[in-house]
Order: sequence, then structure tokens, then C-alpha cells
Amino acid sequence: MSYAIGCNMKKVRREKRLNCEEVAKELQIPYKKYMMLEDGTADVSCKILVELADVFGVNIQKLTEIDKRSDLKTIFEEKNMGKDIIRSVIAIEQILRVFNAHEKLYYQNNQKL
Repeated sequence: MSYAIGCNMKKVRREKRLNCEEVAKELQIPYKKYMMLEDGTADVSCKILVELADVFGVNIQKLTEIDKRSDLKTIFEEKNMGKDIIRSVIAIEQILRVFNAHEKLYYQNNQKL
């Protein structure tokens, strides 16, 4: 989840034409800490989320929403992982989709009984 929030932070920051140093200063946190939040390597506290939303002039949902179109493949591509890893991730996602479809069918059938 931290990675998704970090991606949203970066996206909104760029939309607002702010740099990382400016945001870190507004939040009164070290630049390095802000970069860790944006990279998803540190967890974002509720307090920071509220302050970020205020700095960016957006609601908290804008920072915490997860893009349904974003998938593991995209995340691994952004992290510059190797093509073999990306192919494996794609295969895993396909297996999970099939599993999810079977799970839904199972529960639908059990509800009818």
C-alpha cells in the first residue's frame, strides 16, 4: 500500500508543480524522509496524509486511492525489473484472475443451494 500512496503523492506533487524539497519543508520533515515516503520504502502516517492533502489542496482519498488499472506488471516495470520477472508476474496475475473467477462461481453456486 505504501508504494501506491507514494505513487499518488508523486503524481499529485507533479500536477501541483512542486518539488520534493518544497513539500518536505512544508511538512517539516527531512527531504530524505519525504523521498522514502514517495518511493514507498517508508510507511505514511495518518498525520502526514492529512498534512499532505492540505499542502496539495486535495482530499485524502486522492492520495490513498488505488488505480484499478495499475497491476503488478506496471509496478515491476516502474522498478526496472528484468523481463523474466515481468513475464513471471504476468503469468501469476493470469492465474490469480482465473482463481478469482472460480472463487466467485463457487460462492454463487453455494448461495443458490
